[in-house]
Order: sequence, then structure tokens, then C-alpha cells
Amino acid sequence: MTSRRIHILLALILAFTLLAIPLVSAHASCYNTSCRGQDPIDMGCSGDAQTIASASSPAGEVTTYLRKSTACNAIWSKAVKGSSYPGNWMETEILECANNTCVYTKTTPPPNPPTYYYYWPWYGTQQTPNPQQATQGYFYGDMAAGSVHSCARGWVYTSNVPNFITDSRVYKSWACNQ
Repeated sequence: MTSRRIHILLALILAFTLLAIPLVSAHASCYNTSCRGQDPIDMGCSGDAQTIASASSPAGEVTTYLRKSTACNAIWSKAVKGSSYPGNWMETEILECANNTCVYTKTTPPPNPPTYYYYWPWYGTQQTPNPQQATQGYFYGDMAAGSVHSCARGWVYTSNVPNFITDSRVYKSWACNQ
């Protein structure tokens, strides 16, 4: 192969590489740990999202999805209320598993153990999300790093209750990617 052909081939490879990079990451504004606490839609991570785990409450009142973006290497939770359930107060959150080890049962999440999970969104020493009325029938949370094992949980109920995490009138589901 002549030197000229080699230069042309290298130029074509470089041009293709430079053109391909923006196609993969043009819309993503964060990656992995820099996505923590960010909104997946605002950061451009929802475009290639896939469900990697899901779980439903016993009678299907709420289903929690663990969603992941490959472009952002980020993960988040999305809760969707069952179509026959009348309530629309919802909450969902993502939890990074401490030391990359999730401690859970398939149907019931543990009671907020800070030594097992890191919560996102997270400010200081408490969780910040507040239940809201989900007029679209779903609610999604902020992102966590996609490089660690994580769990997602979601809640749905008919009215705002003071302790939605443990109240028996609140339906919950829990999904992990480990």
C-alpha cells in the first residue's frame, strides 16, 4: 500500500471517528457519577433509556422500574400507578447500594438503612423528595451512577399521608439490578 493511500485511509478513519462521537453523546450533559441527583430528561439521558429491572406491588397498584441510559451510564427510578388504582399521590427514588452490595428482599425494602444505601436525591442527612400528585400516572426520580448496583422504589396512595414510607395505606414496590 502506498504512503498516499495510507494517509487517505487514516484521514477517513479519523473523520469517521470525529463524526461518530457527537452522534453518541450529543445530548448527554453528564456521565456516571456526574449524573447523581440530576434529572434524566434535563440531562439528555432518557433518549436511550432501557428498563433493567422492575417490580410491582402485590395487587399491581404501583410498578417500579429501574431505568438505565448507556450514553450517560446513569440509572434512575420510575414509578407507574396501576390503571385501576384511584390514587395519584406518588414518589420514587433511586438508591445506590453501599459497597456495591444490595441488601434487600424481593418484595419489601429494608427500612431506610443508611449503612446499606445512598439515596439520590440526597442533601445532608435526609432524603429530599416529597410525594406529589402525578397527573400523568407516573413519577420519575433523579439519577444515580450507572456503574454501581442500585435499587429503585416507588409508592402510590390516595391522599398525602405524613409517613408515606411505612404507612400501611401506601402501596410500594422495590426493584434492584443485582
